[in-house]
Amino acid sequence: MKKGARKTINRILNRIFRVLKNKHKRAKLVSLVSKTFVSSKNTVEYDEEFDMYWQKYDGNCLQIHEKPVFDFSYEKYSGRIDSMFCRQYDLKSGDVILDLGAGIGGELYFYDQRMNSSGKVYAIEASPDSYNKLNKLINKNNLPNIETFNIALSDKKGSVWIEETDAYKANQINEQ
Repeated sequence: MKKGARKTINRILNRIFRVLKNKHKRAKLVSLVSKTFVSSKNTVEYDEEFDMYWQKYDGNCLQIHEKPVFDFSYEKYSGRIDSMFCRQYDLKSGDVILDLGAGIGGELYFYDQRMNSSGKVYAIEASPDSYNKLNKLINKNNLPNIETFNIALSDKKGSVWIEETDAYKANQINEQ
C-alpha cells in the first residue's frame, strides 16, 4: 500500500474514532479496513485485560498495540524478523532458541512457523507486564513449544528493579 493511501486511511479512521469510543467497535472497523486494503486474513481484536489491540493474521496474534493498526502485513512482519534475527542462520525444524529480552513475544509466532512447530524456544523477559503479555500471546496462538521465564539476566550479582511505563518498549532494568 502506498504511503499516501495509508496516511489518508489513518486520517479517516482517526476522525471516526473521535465519535466511535467503543474499543471493540473500533477493532471491528479496523479489521474491516485491514481486510479490504491489506489482506483478507488480517483482523484486529481488542483486549480488555491490557486495554490494547492485537494484530492478527489468519487467526494468530502477531503484535499488540495501544492503538488499532490497519496496515500490518504478515509478509513485512516475517521479512523484518527474518532480516533482523535470521541473517546468519536459517531456522529449521527441531532448533532451540534462547530469546533473551523476549518482550511481548512478537517474534515467537514467526519462530514457530519457521521451525514447523517442532523446535523449542526459551523466552526470558524481566518486565512483569511484558511477561504477562508474552504468556497471553503464547496461549492465544497455542504455542506449546515455548517456555517462559520471568527473570532478569545481568553480568553482576545482586537485585534489580524494573522501571515499567505505559510504553512497554521503554521498560528498563535498574540496579538497587
